[in-house]
Amino acid sequence: MKALLAHYYIKSFSKRNTDLIILCLLHELRIVTAKQIFDLLNSEYNISMQNVQYNLVTLARNELIGRIRSDVDKKTFCYYLTKNGHNTIGGMYSFPKVPEYNLNHHLMVTNALIDTLSIMKKNPHLHVIQSERRQAYEIKDFNKERKGRVFSVSDFLFRFKAENGRDINWYFEIELHSKTKRRYMEGIFPKYIQALDNNLDAQLFYVTPSPYIFEELQRFKHYYTKKREVPSLKNATKNNRVPIKNVESVFERFHIIPSSKFKTELNNIEAEDTFINW
Repeated sequence: MKALLAHYYIKSFSKRNTDLIILCLLHELRIVTAKQIFDLLNSEYNISMQNVQYNLVTLARNELIGRIRSDVDKKTFCYYLTKNGHNTIGGMYSFPKVPEYNLNHHLMVTNALIDTLSIMKKNPHLHVIQSERRQAYEIKDFNKERKGRVFSVSDFLFRFKAENGRDINWYFEIELHSKTKRRYMEGIFPKYIQALDNNLDAQLFYVTPSPYIFEELQRFKHYYTKKREVPSLKNATKNNRVPIKNVESVFERFHIIPSSKFKTELNNIEAEDTFINW
């Protein structure tokens, strides 16, 4: 969890700072359940669910956080920052006016992040974890003309330090809804393929619980495997294409995984990757 909150000054990750840590987690992940908060906190120090609930009640009483019921499970509450809570920690990101927007996707992304953290947290070269919000913030910062525009960033990324000191990015996308074929073929996939082609230590993970979306993603990937070129990101037209230099390596590191097999496959890939295990 320290890697996820590396952008915040937290004097110590311990029970006495639980309230501040919860506020920072809500700022970073936008909306989370008590169980998710419990899992994230316990990745750093032992704390009971009763203690977590006490902190949530106290923060809510002080109007620093709010809560809504999950549409999927009416017994589960989802927590988010209020404007007071956002101001209390000096929130860097824009304040979400509708925290429940795309709620199920946000919860599943956080579940996948927690699963990934459970595997990666012992890796001594894990440097930082960036949420979708952090990635978008870094793109827009000091670029006024970009503010208000929508950018394609991963749902979250894990960044490691290579032996030579350079950054290694592992990108994660959780797909619950299929995007348009054009968006995959002319925008998202070319961006990632070129990133994998230019960085031979990078990895990309598409994870989905849907058999249909899994097959669709596999088909799009297979197209570029055979085509061996992608549209130019600067001018994506049929006559302006970029050859893939390292075809075999790129598609070995382009993983499309059913949700049910995610932890098992990720654990195997992490154990065998020599770039992050040096």
